[in-house]
Amino acid sequence: MHCACCGSSLTGGWTKGRSRYYAYYQCQKKGCDLYGKSIKKADAENGFEAILKSLTPPKALFDVTIAMLKEHHEKRSHLRHQEIFDTKKQKTTVERKINQLLERIVETDSTSVIKAYEGKIQNLEYEKVVLEEKIANFGQTLPSFEESSRTALEMLRNPHEVWAKATLEDRKNVLRLCFTDKLIYDRNEGYRTAPKALPFKVLEGLHDPKSCMVPEAGLEPARSCDREILSLLCLPIPPPGQMRGIL
Repeated sequence: MHCACCGSSLTGGWTKGRSRYYAYYQCQKKGCDLYGKSIKKADAENGFEAILKSLTPPKALFDVTIAMLKEHHEKRSHLRHQEIFDTKKQKTTVERKINQLLERIVETDSTSVIKAYEGKIQNLEYEKVVLEEKIANFGQTLPSFEESSRTALEMLRNPHEVWAKATLEDRKNVLRLCFTDKLIYDRNEGYRTAPKALPFKVLEGLHDPKSCMVPEAGLEPARSCDREILSLLCLPIPPPGQMRGIL
């Protein structure tokens, strides 16, 4: 949380009242208009939790998004398996060609033919090494969607719930994953517009009905199909004098 006037981090502290201590935040940068002025801890933290709650997408939208991400992950996993299979198949083919050339060398007495075969074998051995490196670079198969995305999914599903249960270190991760920049707090107006991370912006855009580019009925109002040919009915009416040559 940062000061709206100077951008400095707000510092927490305690002050003693008549019967108990009260928590507050202050800007400690000298010269700032808010220097030394207290901000109630409850106001600042409740406002932050309200921002986190606002990031929570509707369950139906979240379920659809997760289904799409899972389908994309499964396609990537399938492509990875297929690529590994194809590369191993290529390596097997290269090894078979090398063995065939070695058998031909044994069967021939021609020095020039042997030399030509050895050149081909050398090229194939190089190709084999390249394929082996490619297979090694593939590493292990992709983990399951749930294993690889568990933390991110929990964050997307309900960031406020994650924040409430998290440790101090985990809360730092919540801030990094939910926001792209520091949160600005105004003593009189509260938090400025939160710089939301891209996943939350996308979910918010999908949930916003104003984000629909094309209405379900199409660009033109729906009309009954009373005629077999509607092309002329759909054309805009041209200005006078420009009808010639159209019909």
